[in-house]
Amino acid sequence: MWCPSCDKPTQVTDTRKYRDITGTFDFVHRQRVCRECDHRFLSIEIPQEVWDKHYKLPKKYRQDEQDS
Repeated sequence: MWCPSCDKPTQVTDTRKYRDITGTFDFVHRQRVCRECDHRFLSIEIPQEVWDKHYKLPKKYRQDEQDS
């Protein structure tokens, strides 16, 4: 993953696995630090099928419906 501040590679300093509040899927929380500027941030990773089920891109960004 790239640093949102300087766009350089980052390093993972901590990884934790959690279960969502409904108990239906696991997600990963990663603490990251930039090797270049020392910017610290976190990322949250959820399974693709969960993302697809619960999030839909706004119509203007969907490629499958732009031609319609």
